[in-house]
Amino acid sequence: MIGRVRLPRCNSFKQTRRDRRSVKQEDYDALVLAGPIVELVEPAVLFGLAAAPLRPGGKLIGIIPCLRDNSPESREFMQLAASSVWPYYTAEELLEMLSEAGWKMEPPASRFVAIPRFNQVVLKGEPGFRGFAGIFEQLMADGYDPAEVGWGELRLVATME
Repeated sequence: MIGRVRLPRCNSFKQTRRDRRSVKQEDYDALVLAGPIVELVEPAVLFGLAAAPLRPGGKLIGIIPCLRDNSPESREFMQLAASSVWPYYTAEELLEMLSEAGWKMEPPASRFVAIPRFNQVVLKGEPGFRGFAGIFEQLMADGYDPAEVGWGELRLVATME
């Protein structure tokens, strides 16, 4: 079945448990998570909720902005972003959260894909969203090269274990 399910915006586990009743169980063959899931305070809670609307064998398909690794530049970016914009995660952290929620990744579809062009765009001041520009300026002031931030996205296809 193709349709649209709206999962509740979850800022706390307690709120999420209360709102979970509004999602019908086992109605869909797939759920797509696309875009800045990193804006959610607790992506692990969202990953746990994602199984509810899926039929047995249903797929979770996602394109999630994240960082490649815990390099010094990426770590510093994550700290600055968490204090000024929203939390950021590495691909490994997101995969661990997904696994802990019971999702099994389907290789080779599930992998990190680097997007070096994003760093170039931010450094040139091209995006409409200026939140990262300040973070990149702070990285440079702290002696880091913003071009070394491992920006990319986690592309995934997963089924519930």
